Amino acid sequence: MTFIRSIVQQRNKSKLGYSLLLALQTSDQILQLFVGATKQSTVTNLIAALVYSDGEPIWLSENKYDSDTPLDDKLVLNCLFTSSHILFIKVAQGKELNQAERLILTIAKVWVDHKGSVLENENIGELISTINVQVETMKVERRIKLKNMQ
Repeated sequence: MTFIRSIVQQRNKSKLGYSLLLALQTSDQILQLFVGATKQSTVTNLIAALVYSDGEPIWLSENKYDSDTPLDDKLVLNCLFTSSHILFIKVAQGKELNQAERLILTIAKVWVDHKGSVLENENIGELISTINVQVETMKVERRIKLKNMQ
């Protein structure tokens, strides 16, 4: 039974990643972020994996979405918040973020800045902005600490 649930969860992650990809492609500002080596599909699949890191979230299972259409803005915001929160914890533990993970934080910030006026839940947008500021602060503090050690 666990094997079947695992396969279903992988399928759901894949559907979420693709639907998220379609939603992010609607923003020219976000598309400009993908000029480097990291592909959109890599980032959206990573976001989906972070969202599903503790199983399927209730807020996602309550909202049905079609994998062939862009994800609703509210669900995109929830996905970006969840993944930003998990990445914040990783940084707070002193771990480095890879390029795709840093890109997720940038995408979340750009998404909130771009969609901020029409977001249903502006508090989540404010939390995403706060997470980005704190991650940058921790990076600067870590660099200062490393320079002082040398």
